[in-house]
Amino acid sequence: YDSAEVALRELRNGLNHCSTGNERDCLGMTPLHILACSTKQWVDMFQLLIDQYPEQLVTEDHWGDIPLFYSIWGRAPLEIVDLLVDSMKIHHPNYKVGWVRMVETLCLAMAPTSCLEYLIEMNLKKFEEHKELCTLDWALMVDLLCTKARASEDHVNKFINTFETFFPENNIDLQARAAQLIRREKFGFQKFWLRIGISSRLVSLEKREWREELDNMVGNCPRGSSSRAHKERIKVLDSLHRKVDVYEVYELMWLLELALWKAKMESSVSSVSDQDVCYRSKCRVMCGAPIIVPKVVAFLLPEVIKASAF
Repeated sequence: YDSAEVALRELRNGLNHCSTGNERDCLGMTPLHILACSTKQWVDMFQLLIDQYPEQLVTEDHWGDIPLFYSIWGRAPLEIVDLLVDSMKIHHPNYKVGWVRMVETLCLAMAPTSCLEYLIEMNLKKFEEHKELCTLDWALMVDLLCTKARASEDHVNKFINTFETFFPENNIDLQARAAQLIRREKFGFQKFWLRIGISSRLVSLEKREWREELDNMVGNCPRGSSSRAHKERIKVLDSLHRKVDVYEVYELMWLLELALWKAKMESSVSSVSDQDVCYRSKCRVMCGAPIIVPKVVAFLLPEVIKASAF
């Protein structure tokens, strides 16, 4: 609770009059670890410890973590994180930071996604030669969140949005990973696992009845740990994926018919009266399935609407 000046003076005096500054506590943490975990952090104190004990920059505690990780996890001020990174590059240029381990730890600890964002930013901006997170199996991290951390749907969705924002070019097949997860895990099943990898496809379906049908499938899926419940979940999973694929094909067919219909109206003889309410029906191009055309929502209005409405 001392001021920065008092704390810094006491730390300096302590380092000058003892030889225990490089010792560790029962968790394997050095003074630099402990300072990185503190809620009160001053860059001068970090600088003092680094100058006196530069080896602590890469000293790992019992969990294999270095002070830099704790400063990122605690969202320390940028100037402190920059100091730790720059000092590591000066004193330990060949040290390889375990970025993947850091992500795994954040997953298991259910750390806020803001910590993950901070971690990714540091990796991309400060360690351009070691961009391990660009090639990380993020689907595996989602699996870890669901099975080991038992994360909520909201947390998993935020996690997915975070890495997809930073690495949009990565073709991560979350749908396949979720399918593996559901087929593998007999215990601890959560219904939202069925939506992983296809949530954006579900909400983008135009027809409300379809969305409600698929939502009901997810909501009615059994959560029990019996073999029967597990087999039923796999059936629901397969049926859900098939229906999404079919409904998306239907929507593409509607758009194709819509485009052909509109193109035919525009290319028809100009002598046809715009007021002819049967004109639109005469120009209709169909795939052979009468059910398709009536479901087009955006363009296919009732015939009583005049053609001038388009």
